[in-house]
Amino acid sequence: GDSSVPTSVPNESPAVPVPIMGNTLGSSGAKGKTAETDPTTVPTSRDAEATPAVPSDRPTANVPSSAEGMFVSLSALRDLREFPRRGASACPSAPYSTFPARTTLFVFLSHRWLTPSRDPNQAHPDLPHSGNPKLELVKVACDKLMHSLPTNFSIALWMDWMSLNQDGNPAEELGDRMRSLIASCDILLTPVVDLEHGNWSYPPLWTNYYEEYMAPGWIGNSNSYWERPWCRIEATFAAVTPQSEDDAWKAKVTALKGKPL
Repeated sequence: GDSSVPTSVPNESPAVPVPIMGNTLGSSGAKGKTAETDPTTVPTSRDAEATPAVPSDRPTANVPSSAEGMFVSLSALRDLREFPRRGASACPSAPYSTFPARTTLFVFLSHRWLTPSRDPNQAHPDLPHSGNPKLELVKVACDKLMHSLPTNFSIALWMDWMSLNQDGNPAEELGDRMRSLIASCDILLTPVVDLEHGNWSYPPLWTNYYEEYMAPGWIGNSNSYWERPWCRIEATFAAVTPQSEDDAWKAKVTALKGKPL
């Protein structure tokens, strides 16, 4: 079996991305034996949605309403065959404040796009002509997370492609909102689609997940996760940005205490 990977649950020490190894979930990432590559375009947008009134159980200390993010529930994502694009077309994203704070695990997807292009009509975060392996990997990772959550919990995901208006100015919006978005999330998940997993092996004993996890989409080439400045910024914010410590947050920490995320 695979060695355990550092976990990330809502606590005082937000975690830096670590790939998920086989059946073990970590603070972020997913190997799933299926290489992430790259996006040359980074999404985000500046469309100003009206933000609904915030319920009393909503963690708001680090999430001002003006920066409220749009999330897609795992239940909605399971029914789709590709990541929904937010923009002119319909997308099942909903404001952060519409999800129950005490029983929702908010997931920030930090990744490189698999179909990069300077043409916005061609760029895509996945491989749409090859079965969308990243989407399937995210579903598998989240399903494994669900097995570790209390039965009354659900998952909501933030992802640039499906949470920011791709017909606006997504890069500018992400820059404006990134810190508050990451503060609102409980875990940073990095799906690493590894189509060349047969070319390398896990070490007998893990000593450094960042260097020894050899998927091309993770480290070691110009298309890897750690070569993308946006990804580094997201990882840094995840490591240093505290979450709000309100009643909803404390209830969630209590519910998840000891869970092997």
